[in-house]
Formats: sequence, structure tokens, C-alpha cells
Amino acid sequence: LMSINLYNFIDDKFSDAPHLNKDSFIQAVQVAIRALDEVLDYGYETQPLEANRKCINDWRSVGLGLFGVADALVAMKLKYGTDEANQFVAEVMRLMLIEGLRTSAEVAEVKGPFGRYDWTKTAKSPLLALLKEEAPDVYEQVKAHGLRNGTLLSIAPTGTISLLMGLFSGGCEPLYKISYMRTTHKMEGEHKSFKVYAHSIKDLLDYHEL
Repeated sequence: LMSINLYNFIDDKFSDAPHLNKDSFIQAVQVAIRALDEVLDYGYETQPLEANRKCINDWRSVGLGLFGVADALVAMKLKYGTDEANQFVAEVMRLMLIEGLRTSAEVAEVKGPFGRYDWTKTAKSPLLALLKEEAPDVYEQVKAHGLRNGTLLSIAPTGTISLLMGLFSGGCEPLYKISYMRTTHKMEGEHKSFKVYAHSIKDLLDYHEL
């Protein structure tokens, strides 16, 4: 599993024209899919059971996801859950899917598809029908070379990751509070705590010099 911080790909945050840096985002997706596939090989011999290795050979499943989605919406000046916000996230996921499939097909061309790949079954997927309409060039790549990975995307909660990476919002969840109180083991013994702002909220306050 791996997750991309969507907030970091929003250019001109909080301005009159914030936008997704598509080129950088697409590049990140492509690098991430290749890295995840390499991780499967790197850890192959350390798997404790033959069943684990067989699963890798059969499916080569990876899961690329997002975190910082709610923060990205703040940067885009979009209200979470609105039609506008949902349309923006849908476009992000569309890019992730298309570029994930493109990259997996490119790797399959060199290294071969996952063990149980079967074009006759894959071709029946509603996602492939969508791909044929949205990105016919990628569809032809998949048809010609197959897919390296049986799964590509997974939107995990990323609670710990998003916290450690700088207090970003987790997974695709909203901001439940713009700030909250935290403590540490040392401070807990002293009955002390401190206020923490969501990353995008802190940046927004700084942007407006508040």
C-alpha cells in the first residue's frame, strides 16, 4: 500500500484560481505504481509462507491511494461533499485510474502480466469499458500487453501516515475539527496538552496573515 498526499499537488492554494498540478500528479502516480510493483519483488523471498509467494505470483496486487483530500478541498476553496467538490475528486480518481492502468500495462510489456491475468475476463470489466471511452490509447496498451498488477488502487484510512507526514487529513475523510488538543507521553504525566490545527487550516491562516 502507498498513498499520495493530494494537498501537495494543489497549486496557488487559497487564491482566486487554485488548481491541481496534473503533470506532477500524473508523474507521482506513475512512479508510485512502479515502486509498489518493485516492493513485491523486494520482499518476495522474505514471505513466511509459500501461499504468500503464490499470491504474489498470481495477482501482484498493489494499492495506491490518497490522503490529504479534505485539505486539498480547503486549498481549492471547495466545500466537502458538494457537487463541485465531488466532481473534483472524481477527476482526480479518473487520472489515478488511467495513469495506474497505463503504468501497469507498460511494466507488463517488459516483465509480463500477473500470473492469473486473462484478457477475456478483464475485457468484461465495466472499468475497461470506461477506459475504452476515456483513454482509448491506454485501453489498447492493456489489450496488447496485459496488466502487471491484479489490483491498483485502494483508498486506505492513512490515520498514522497522514499524522506523521504533517497533520494532514486522513484518506478521503473530511476534517472533523479544524483544531484539536493533543498530548505526549511526557506531557500526559504533567497533565498538559497543546492545540494542533489541521495542516490546510494552519496554511490558510498564514495565507491571510491571521
